[in-house]
Amino acid sequence: MLHHIACDGLSWQPLCEDMATAYAARRAGQAPAWNPLPVQFADHVAAPQVTTEPVNGVTLLSFAVGC
Repeated sequence: MLHHIACDGLSWQPLCEDMATAYAARRAGQAPAWNPLPVQFADHVAAPQVTTEPVNGVTLLSFAVGC
């Protein structure tokens, strides 16, 4: 069971792929062999606050949702 806040429509497929990879590796008695992510959670925490002011006429929200 997965709460809807934990996973949205875009995250569902990568999450399932990662879970399948992890499950297969653990069944084989190994740890999953993933490459390190280019951005870590600490990078987001250390980033300055995001503004909602437009940059070159585009807001962060409109960029994120493709509007």
